[in-house]
Amino acid sequence: MTPEKRNGARAPIEIRVEYRTVGSFLSDWVVNISRGGMFINTEHPLNTGAHVRLVFSLPGMPFMFDVNAEVKWSQTEPSDRQELPGMGVEFVEIDERVQKRIEAYVKQHAEETPAEGSEPPRIQVGVAPDEEVTQPRAKMSDIKPPPIPRQKKKNR
Repeated sequence: MTPEKRNGARAPIEIRVEYRTVGSFLSDWVVNISRGGMFINTEHPLNTGAHVRLVFSLPGMPFMFDVNAEVKWSQTEPSDRQELPGMGVEFVEIDERVQKRIEAYVKQHAEETPAEGSEPPRIQVGVAPDEEVTQPRAKMSDIKPPPIPRQKKKNR
């Protein structure tokens, strides 16, 4: 699949994605997401057909997604100054609950596509939606899960 053959709504986004391939663990930025996949901005895209395991979170959702994907196309030297180097990946064998959450996010944010030439919204953990954010979201490896509450012992 080439960028011109994309179908379905896309939501512009700027989130960190960590992904595994055979023998590698990489981390790059997602530029947009759709119900069926995402575009990962990277200077070193993987070969078409490569299988990857993606780990990412969406703004407003307090958990990580762990999704298998396949590289459908890549570009190392964009033909247009507005294009970015990277790769388009398609989700494969995705859990139905994860699929529905991604679809809901895309549906809610697809209409917010910025004007051509402007940047996607920057998201940061712990920032209210109406607060202005100037830096990209924190790295996923920096996010610590909340402590598990301890149950009180019953006196007998």
